[in-house]
Amino acid sequence: MPSQAEYFKNFISTLKDQKVLNDQEIEEALKYLDGIKGVFSDKFFISGYENLAWFICKKFMVQRLKEFIKQNTEMLVQDKGARFYFVQALLEKPGITDPERKELILIAPEIYQTYLLGRFFR
Repeated sequence: MPSQAEYFKNFISTLKDQKVLNDQEIEEALKYLDGIKGVFSDKFFISGYENLAWFICKKFMVQRLKEFIKQNTEMLVQDKGARFYFVQALLEKPGITDPERKELILIAPEIYQTYLLGRFFR
């Protein structure tokens, strides 16, 4: 089973391969954690996932977020203890409506849906 560091490294590679973020954008997203090197040296993987998601939210409209989640559902459940926070952070997109947020939750990995519905729709 891969380590959290390997999972994070693979996640970054996927974001770059899919042209979701480039190297410069990844460093920008992680700058408050001292970049990729800081994430790895301090083992701030959950914070790294959250910061990447918040950056992606600024870059993409809701439709593109839907496409990303649908395309990567399987990847989003790997290292689920940490990647859950990535998905949750996507749902914190400023300006998103409740119906849009609910739609994103319902296409998110099933294992996250109950908690996310409770978190955003109590």
